Amino acid sequence: MKWCTLFIAAFPLFVLSGCVGAKQAPPVNRMACEALNIDAQSRVLVGTDLSTFDQFSSAVVIEPALYLTDMGGAELSVLIAELSSQKATLSYEEPGITSEQVEATFTCIGNGVAENDAVTLNAVEGGVLLKFKKGFFHTFSFDGWVFLEKK
Repeated sequence: MKWCTLFIAAFPLFVLSGCVGAKQAPPVNRMACEALNIDAQSRVLVGTDLSTFDQFSSAVVIEPALYLTDMGGAELSVLIAELSSQKATLSYEEPGITSEQVEATFTCIGNGVAENDAVTLNAVEGGVLLKFKKGFFHTFSFDGWVFLEKK
């Protein structure tokens, strides 16, 4: 009977000790995502053309996929292998300039939005809208949203 009691008392500690060594994903703050409010007239770069945010239909989920846009020879892409990892690889390539690639870890995922302190993704029908909050790539600068099509 004593061994049974000892086992029952020690089992949760055994399980928790296995979790302590495991690499934990950063906490997800769904409230920050829910608070995202975008002006309908916000500028959106679609390839080489300008549009407005109200021209896009919102989607509920950002799906794992490759999202890409061609801006007259320059390419901007976002690769999300699996959303549960809370990571995406963002790449920018422009002919004649060194390409840049950055891995972003999101601190907020939910309601069709993924964001951190430097970038925001917003799910729309057929792709995502991307906005950089501060200088993310050295060779790309645009203060509005960029539409990337799901491939």
